[in-house]
Amino acid sequence: MQDRLFIRDWLHTYFDEVEPWDFYRAIFPAGELEEKGQQVQGKYNAIAVELLPARPDQQHRAPARRCFLHDGLESLDELLESDNFIILSPISYAGKSRSSQNARYIYALAIDLDGITDLGKLQNLFHQMEEEVRFIPKPTYIVWSGTGVHLYYHFVKPLPCYKNTVMQLAALKTDLTKKIWNGLVSELAEKPQIESLFQGFRLVGGVTKGGNRTKAYEIGGKVEIEYLNEFVPDKHRMKEYAYKSDAK
Repeated sequence: MQDRLFIRDWLHTYFDEVEPWDFYRAIFPAGELEEKGQQVQGKYNAIAVELLPARPDQQHRAPARRCFLHDGLESLDELLESDNFIILSPISYAGKSRSSQNARYIYALAIDLDGITDLGKLQNLFHQMEEEVRFIPKPTYIVWSGTGVHLYYHFVKPLPCYKNTVMQLAALKTDLTKKIWNGLVSELAEKPQIESLFQGFRLVGGVTKGGNRTKAYEIGGKVEIEYLNEFVPDKHRMKEYAYKSDAK
């Protein structure tokens, strides 16, 4: 599948590009993750997954390599040099697995959007974010993934992954996804991709399907849950939650 370069070029014309290291430093501020080689109670790591080229005897599934992102982001340069498909969620985990049971803090809500087939649909996306329209919430960052975009709503403070918080946030994400995947923005509006809250997203600066590199652009400021709640029906609004500093 060919990359839709017009999306990248339009974003690059109107918004400031954020370098990969700066993007992940913003998502995971200094002092937030666990330092490499140290185990500190209450601090955890982000986990990237790299799909390695399959060997001839591995026809059905390519091998994967986990890479831990510590507080110094030491492994990020190595990941950015890779030509393999890599995913990284804006979430911290305890242990070595990206399972939902191991998730500890959610730093941003990320939503995948495909089906932007022409400039008009891309412009409609931004029109629906405008203050006088307010049909969909304005994200902190938009990442060009190659064939589409990822909308990152960076929280003012991370949300702890309590069971009730995860359930509410998943419902909120589902409603927002359906709203964002509307017919004026996506040709795939009839079949929006409803993904898990813990879905991995293409590494910013990583390889696209077309062989280019994903790009991040700063669109707005950090968001609070109260802001996102304004765009969904009352039954899907988050009503019981606490940010990290309030949950200690």
